[in-house]
Amino acid sequence: MLLFFFLLVVGVTSLKIQDTNTTSRASAAVLVSPTVSPMPAVIINHNNVDASVIPTIYLGMAQQKSVVFDHHSIGGNIMTGMTALQSQSPNRYPVVSQFGPSSTWFTTHHGTGINIGEFQDGDNYYPETKIAGFDSTMRSGIGNVANYAGMKFCFLDIYDDAANGLSTWNSYRTMMLNLMATYPNTKFYWVTDALEQALSSAYINHEKSIFNNAVRQYVQANGGVLFDLADIESHDPNGNLITDSHGYEALYSGYAQTQDHHLNGTGQVRVAQGMWWMFARMSGWDGGSSPSPTPSSIPTPTPTIDIRRADIDHSGTVTVQDFNLLRQQFGTACTPGMTSCADIDCSGIVNTADQNVMREQLGRPVQTQAPTCPYLIITPTLRP
Repeated sequence: MLLFFFLLVVGVTSLKIQDTNTTSRASAAVLVSPTVSPMPAVIINHNNVDASVIPTIYLGMAQQKSVVFDHHSIGGNIMTGMTALQSQSPNRYPVVSQFGPSSTWFTTHHGTGINIGEFQDGDNYYPETKIAGFDSTMRSGIGNVANYAGMKFCFLDIYDDAANGLSTWNSYRTMMLNLMATYPNTKFYWVTDALEQALSSAYINHEKSIFNNAVRQYVQANGGVLFDLADIESHDPNGNLITDSHGYEALYSGYAQTQDHHLNGTGQVRVAQGMWWMFARMSGWDGGSSPSPTPSSIPTPTPTIDIRRADIDHSGTVTVQDFNLLRQQFGTACTPGMTSCADIDCSGIVNTADQNVMREQLGRPVQTQAPTCPYLIITPTLRP
């Protein structure tokens, strides 16, 4: 009898999840077992919502990527914010979106902006259906084809009455790790759950806090990319944390629609800027303000136009195909080893000047190949 009582106590203790309410952030102690070797974590939170500091070169790199974004209404708010940014600055934040595209859509880049394939898998209130839906979408031929992929839950999916914060995390983690192992050529990003406003004492983000802190702990311990939506939503523009009546992080009213938990225009743009931060980081940006694709000891290239460089694909004639190659590289810098560089004037970046030369030379035969831009024959050591 004593042995039975001892085993019962040990079993209950091992299963207990403790959480502590604090005004800084309610935390849930969730044990997770690392399944991959530790690697640097990239975490996008309320400190990363000013897209104006992102170097143009890395925005250009992100614009060439294709993304899977599986979401419901809050995700729709975020995409509205992406469109608003594009309207404000079309050259910095161009986006091309398609709802429910087939796998073939991801094999060709569309337009000049980042390509985002939107999906709406599963049903609200039933997070397991969203997990299964995202898994099925990625296994429909999109895995290893799309560059980046992630899914997010709605504020309706993880809630206190269901007490499903931990169970949702366990299912989400298992699904994500299986997809990462199956499709190594696609970079997956984690997302914390959207929050509710503290409209009254009845609105408590306890279960969401359990889920969100589990995601944070895992990424911090094992590496990966985390879009911490909850952290962005719960900090006002001055960086102050907003909490509910029990001390759990809550949606800041200044980002929310009136008496609602969806994002208003301010919140939409703020979160969208965080998305661009994430895509730029995933495309090689280290988060610093200096673009420097090459060491500072290498001199800045001196523009020298050689119209033969307009024949980018070396076909012998400047054609529409060359123009398309230039559009794909627009806003980016050519790197050593590239055989199809659209930097016609060797300025160091593919820009409007190159585009103007290209227009003038369309249809022109090219007898000999132009010499490589001087900076392309230098092998730089990239910053860590």
